[in-house]
Amino acid sequence: MIKDYKINIYYGKNYPFLCRTVFDIYQSYLKKQKASNVTDEYFEEVYVNFINDKTVVDDIKVEFIRSSVSDEASKNPNTIHVSSSDKIFAINLDYLLETNLYYFIRYNEIVNKNLITNVFFQAQYNEWIDFLRNKDIEKNIIPICEHINKHLYLNTFLSSHYLTLSDIYIYYEMHKYFSGNITTNLKYPKQYKNINRWFKLITSLIHEHVSTDAELTQHLKIKEKIFNSSGGRRSGNCGDKCSGDHGKGSIASYEGKLQNAEKGKVVTRFPPEPSGYLHIGHIKAAFLNSYYANIYKGKMLLRFDDTNPVLEDVKYENSIMEDLEILGIKYEKISYTSDYFELLEEYCIKLIKMDKAYADDTNVDEMRNQRGEGIESVNRNNSIETNLKLFEEMRNGTEIGKKNCIRAKIDMSSKNKCMRDPVLYRCIVDIPHHRHEFKYKCYPTYDFACPIIDSIEGVTHALRTNEYSDRIEQYNWFIYTLELRNVDIYEFSRLAFVKTVMSKRKLKWFVENNIVDGWTDPRMPTIKGILRRGLTKEALFQFILEQGPSKAGNLMQWDKLWSINKQIIDPNIPRFAAVDMNNGVILKLTDLKEGEVIEKTRDLHVKNKDLGTCTMYYTQKIYIELEDAQMIGPNEEITLIKLGNVIVKGIIKDADDVNKIKEIIAVSNFDGDFKTTKKKIHWLPYIPDKLINCTLYEYDHLITVDKFENDNKEDWTNCINQNSKFETVAYAEPALADLKVGDKFQFERRGYFIVDEITEDNHFHLIKIPDGKSKNMSIISTKVNPQSLAGTKK
Repeated sequence: MIKDYKINIYYGKNYPFLCRTVFDIYQSYLKKQKASNVTDEYFEEVYVNFINDKTVVDDIKVEFIRSSVSDEASKNPNTIHVSSSDKIFAINLDYLLETNLYYFIRYNEIVNKNLITNVFFQAQYNEWIDFLRNKDIEKNIIPICEHINKHLYLNTFLSSHYLTLSDIYIYYEMHKYFSGNITTNLKYPKQYKNINRWFKLITSLIHEHVSTDAELTQHLKIKEKIFNSSGGRRSGNCGDKCSGDHGKGSIASYEGKLQNAEKGKVVTRFPPEPSGYLHIGHIKAAFLNSYYANIYKGKMLLRFDDTNPVLEDVKYENSIMEDLEILGIKYEKISYTSDYFELLEEYCIKLIKMDKAYADDTNVDEMRNQRGEGIESVNRNNSIETNLKLFEEMRNGTEIGKKNCIRAKIDMSSKNKCMRDPVLYRCIVDIPHHRHEFKYKCYPTYDFACPIIDSIEGVTHALRTNEYSDRIEQYNWFIYTLELRNVDIYEFSRLAFVKTVMSKRKLKWFVENNIVDGWTDPRMPTIKGILRRGLTKEALFQFILEQGPSKAGNLMQWDKLWSINKQIIDPNIPRFAAVDMNNGVILKLTDLKEGEVIEKTRDLHVKNKDLGTCTMYYTQKIYIELEDAQMIGPNEEITLIKLGNVIVKGIIKDADDVNKIKEIIAVSNFDGDFKTTKKKIHWLPYIPDKLINCTLYEYDHLITVDKFENDNKEDWTNCINQNSKFETVAYAEPALADLKVGDKFQFERRGYFIVDEITEDNHFHLIKIPDGKSKNMSIISTKVNPQSLAGTKK
């Protein structure tokens, strides 16, 4: 966390960070300055403070200078080197500080503890001003919406991974337009799904501070001088470079990573093996390949690496395509490594004829030992003719062929063991290929096929996890030796989480041993599993985006991912109530008529009126949680959420068990002041024939350690969590019946849930969505320790 740190901020003609400080500034002596006092000859030093949080930053120094940068500042890696001070910047900053735009920025959520330059990193506000301010919104509303909607396809917010002034400004302009100030027939919310999602999110965040449109307008009032002070587009801003589909804030950490990358020419590829379901680790690779292709306006290819018929199946291939479609990851075309089998055989023959490959019948264990020790095979110096003959035996699947493999002849003394004559081809005769049946008898290895096909298909940049760093030299050897077009390689870190198994082999063990209910089990890290558990694709992409394309490998905590997910879903999902079916207590309102059922309309979300309303029922008998009943005292006034206050007159306990509450007697005081009550509880009308029967499922981690210490099966199977699934049967209010499978919602004081299944008899199976918190939402018991689930230490 930045503490007592002074930053010199230098602005000039090339400043993409015009309003960076405004984002973080709450109070400033600058707003005491008038535009008329700002001259080109001299700019006073201005001291500003961060938003209401002097414990974070006591003092931020902003300097406006004439033409040079001090020697001390020049040596500072965080200094932005520009020329001449900018009068327009000072004027704009002054006016912005007189507005309340910054009021909505929740600074504590965006402080980056290890980046001083985070102060600069959010400055895309000017870009979006430039995009919208000179346009006739009514005339250009369609292209404006198309541009913003496309940008929000893979972005939760406009300029970065969190709320910035860009969002506030564009929201304000959209809010004015679509709130009825200008008549239009555009079906805005329905036509542009990405904008609709974003609009609801920003509305929710803003309405945490304001409650009416009038108050919103007051807070968002922007003086026209801000946008007109320069008489048009400011010289020196980012200009056309900022008009792409992705805001610079969201790609800043990605820029410059790909060598030799040119706009419109970048081609990436995602090459999964169809031998299992995609998991969260795989999707990072898919996302980064897609993201870079989008940044550079290139394309991503999808290629199935179907070189091992022992493990592959068409069901996995279909599942992978389903996952990519659900996540919205686009690709240019689909290809298969097996499409190139004949060509790969030709390249293998070419290597043999160059005396760069040979046939070897050394058994697997001995070959492994020889490679480890750097010992050459006795077959390494076979004649080219012998090697060609043996390769033909392999292609025909003969007994002799099945005993052999083809190895590259590179360097058995290399310190990089990947260069010690790796295998290029091996025989697989008895197992059919899922596309070609028994057509082929020998198959290329991934390491041999990948660089060749990358080059042939026009891939410009191969993105790989850095666990395969040692194989880069091998990859390039094939490119160079076979005289193929060069492919640039960029490495990134593998995505791994605490208490999470990523190995397909180990995940298969969990499935086969019935530890989980299949590959789509919510405890599994598969895409189908985590989406079934309630994770949104927006949260997943935002999380990956925030990690950046770094090569540093870290074991990630789950709490950050689920916290992002909560931020996205919370503003846009309805609220309901549920009470444990086996641990409920009747609260009887004696002043109400027995048997009478009263209807009342309520909002599905008090802060998001767009979600609509539902019918709420109440009657003389109210059903409440046992945990709540045990906390209530005689003569206490409590609040029934969304209904009103009631006054407890008596508590009837079981004659045989004084700890068991039989019934609570109360009278209604629905118009009472809820601010005066200490207990606010959820409830249900006790109308069994109207209530919805539910089963709530909670899940814990599959393993009890952050990661396995070794690959010994006996060791890692001892770390299995044998008790990771929990069930609670409950009643839910009648309005829940309107939901469908896949819908998300919140049970008041219980947490977030997703509808997993609805049976024919209308029984709802609901899965609890983690929220990233390490504490319970209320006293209502949960079956899983939230602290453990979030990944934090106990």
